[in-house]
Formats: sequence, C-alpha cells, structure tokens
Amino acid sequence: MNVKKYIRKIFFFSLPILFVLVTFEYFLIKVPNDYSYKRRYLDQNSRQIENLILGPSHIFCAVAPEYIDGHTFNASVGGQPLEYDYKIFNKYKDQFINLKTIVLGISYPSLWYKLADHERGFSLSFNYNKYYDFSSDLKGFSLNNLEVFNRPLSINYGILKKYYINKKPIKVSSKYGWNESYAQKDLFISGQKQAERQTLSRIYSERNKNILTQNVKLIDSIIQWSKTNDVKVVLVTTPMHEEFRKLINKVQLQLMINTAKAIANGHTNTFYYNFFEDNRFEESDFGDATHLHSRGAIKFSKILNKELNALD
Repeated sequence: MNVKKYIRKIFFFSLPILFVLVTFEYFLIKVPNDYSYKRRYLDQNSRQIENLILGPSHIFCAVAPEYIDGHTFNASVGGQPLEYDYKIFNKYKDQFINLKTIVLGISYPSLWYKLADHERGFSLSFNYNKYYDFSSDLKGFSLNNLEVFNRPLSINYGILKKYYINKKPIKVSSKYGWNESYAQKDLFISGQKQAERQTLSRIYSERNKNILTQNVKLIDSIIQWSKTNDVKVVLVTTPMHEEFRKLINKVQLQLMINTAKAIANGHTNTFYYNFFEDNRFEESDFGDATHLHSRGAIKFSKILNKELNALD
C-alpha cells in the first residue's frame, strides 16, 4: 500500500475520535469543580473568613465549617500537600484581615509528602496551575493533565450528562468547602490499601529527611506570619480506623506526632490536637479506614469547635 495513502486513511479515521476528545475536553473544563469553586470563594470572601481550614483529603472530609463557630472555610482538597496549603495561604494572606485561626491538617504521611509522590501528581499540579495560577515544580507533560484522560470515558460522559443535561452540580464541596458526600467503602480493604500507600519504605533516607525539613519550614512560615498578625495555628490529626492503624509503621507515626508536638511547643500561638486513635469514633463514623463519613465529620467538627473555643 502507498505510504501516503495509508497515512491519509489513518488521519481521516482519527479525525472523528480527535473531535470527540477535543469536544469532551472543552466542555469538561467548563464544569465547576472543587478547585474552581474554592478559588472563586477565596477570591470573593477571604476578607470575611475567621477560620481557615487547610490540609489533605482527611481534613476535606472531616471538618465541616457549618459546625464551627465564626465564618469558616475549608480550603482543602484530596491529595493536597503542605506545599500547596502554604501556597493557598500565601496567595490570600494579605486579604485575611479578620482571620483568627488556621487549622492545618497533619496526617500520617503529610510531613514526607510532595505532590510529585501522588499517583496523579501531574494531573493535580495541572489543576492548581489552571485554577489557582500556581506554578509547578513538576516538569513534563502527562495525558492525565487533560480532564478527558483523568477518568474513564464513561465517567466523563456521566459528568457531562449530569451537569449539562440534568443540571446537577459536580463538585462535592458544601457551600463552605467540606466534602459532605464521601462514599462509604470497605474498611478492611481500604485500610490495607491506604496503609501500604502511605507508609514510607525508607523514612530516614536523605530524600525523606529533606522533604520533612522543607515541610516543617513551610509550617513555620505560616506560624510566623500568624504570630505577627495575632492568629492561632491549630495542627490537627484526624481519627483513623483500626483497620488502618494496625497496619502502619509505628516509627513513622510516632515521628509525625513528635514533630507536630515539637512545632506546637515551640510557639505560643500554635497548638496540636491528635485524634488519631480517638475512641469516641465508631465504625459508622468512617467512610473508609482513613476518612470520616458525614456523620463522623459532624461529630468531629463539634469536638474541634469546642477545642477552638477553649483557646479564646
């Protein structure tokens, strides 16, 4: 077969597929999501916020601002590392004229976690760049940078149908940024998967020691600004289910707890609350082994609210 004819056939055969992908991508990026919603909320309301919640998915699912006294907003999303907690804080810090408290989530892997370590690191980095205008340290391009390749085609079709045809929202955040619809999963299976994924193989490697140092410096930068501006910083470790707790590296856990305590003890405006093994939380409070379900989040938020009020 003539090579030119062969290439031409491939080209014309690919056009419909390319058209579908481009069309899907165009309409998918127009769908409001948690990143775009939180960016817009912070742009419009940062001057009124009294309590800012930052952290990864554990905080996203655990802290319901509706149950915290004062104007509270949860700016966390799934997979959000401390470096991006800091970037969000730094972007809006000059507008936080009514801020009283920053709640910062410290979870089992937090102190050694960077976005590059996430299985969808390029995609998440792309979201922060696209919706927050943050530059990224991650170089190169992945197909996961595109919305159309972030999920199976069937799910993307469902998103487009739900938003454009059924006129229903896609974002999972409540008005004040809490993930109030975390689906329940098997505790045993999720405990195994999360313990394996979040446990470091070489906690004292040079790379991990450097990441720990960098993340502690980021926390310290938030604390120093907060001290100057009469803002309290509350470090929080959320409850975890026994199916996760029994499988993790106790050395990594203790180092995380000791580091958080040391940070809090070193600053008069900083406090650490560790709910990791809190027995007030029952099986029905969990969505999976490391995330609270809405019932547990409401319980947790009421407990946290009492602790915050006790600081005044």
